[in-house]
Amino acid sequence: MVDWNGLFKWSINHQDGTKPSSFKVMSKEDRDWLESALKEFTFNDVDRMREICKDLGENHQTMSQEILLDHLEEILELVELHPRSGLNLCLCGGMKIVMEIMFDSKDKEARKLACSIFSFCVQNSKEVQTIVQKLGALNLMHQYIREELQSNKEAVIGALSQYLKGENFSGKMEFINDQSGLSFIKEALLACPQDQYRHSKKFLWVIYDFLLSDDQLNIENNPTFIRQYLSDDQILISRLIELLTLDSQSQENIFNHQLHERRDVILKILQYLVNQQKEQLLTQIQPTLNKLDQELKKGLLSQDQSKIEYLELLERELTLIKEVELAPSKKIKSNYEEIEFKPVIHLKDNEEEKKEEQKPLALGF
Repeated sequence: MVDWNGLFKWSINHQDGTKPSSFKVMSKEDRDWLESALKEFTFNDVDRMREICKDLGENHQTMSQEILLDHLEEILELVELHPRSGLNLCLCGGMKIVMEIMFDSKDKEARKLACSIFSFCVQNSKEVQTIVQKLGALNLMHQYIREELQSNKEAVIGALSQYLKGENFSGKMEFINDQSGLSFIKEALLACPQDQYRHSKKFLWVIYDFLLSDDQLNIENNPTFIRQYLSDDQILISRLIELLTLDSQSQENIFNHQLHERRDVILKILQYLVNQQKEQLLTQIQPTLNKLDQELKKGLLSQDQSKIEYLELLERELTLIKEVELAPSKKIKSNYEEIEFKPVIHLKDNEEEKKEEQKPLALGF
């Protein structure tokens, strides 16, 4: 415990002006010693990140699994410290090393951790998204196919979805035009086991995000290209109906949070597709919507106190069903202001990207 009275008396004796102070100007030697001591006990996250990346760059292929995973876990902790840490990782050369591990490491846990680092750094960061685009971020598509474990596949698609998210229009254009990305997402969703809820949900969110960007991407000078492409695909429509039917089969499913989230994004996707295909698609999916509507209303009558917290979520789903049913007569609003977009793909290292800032508006209808 601090001796406040003693400290007060000492301060009076030395600082009240009634006695000459015994303090002297600190000598250069003392100042240097103090600065050195403070520096020794001050943690610099950028220096530490640079130190780890240097070790990984030189030794990640030969170091032990324990050291490799420890280094990656520490990098993940460091990039979570503040928003600019992801860019700092890129500037010190660490992102290139992380991506090498993500694609080439023989250790499945190391690849998964590298995906987590990548995901955290690229989310909602245009600067980092541009850098990783030049480093070959879309190789994640091939990595997804190479991975055998579902947990690793989920980590890879999570990294890809974070990279393509939001206003990364140049990345989206490359994904769709150069890599046949829409076909890739559809085929991967069809191959994803139905009970892999989080896994399939990541694909669905990628689809929804692309629908939100449809007007701005204006692929082939068509502001509804993505809506047309997806709504014309009966195999994809059948898969969406199949998942929605499965997720609403019972009250147990209705109150399953993972299934609620999957139903939520499917209904949001269907708003756009029904808006494109009008009554033709609505007639096809109406029986599934009716079944879900019945189960949700039944769930709202539940007296189980443990399920009370879900009731607001069920109300939201009922609202989404109504929005799907009204979609044929609705006019979709662009998710972004109408600013000319010039996609930039694989910039040179010293070239600056000149792109006007996109300001998001209210989502959806």
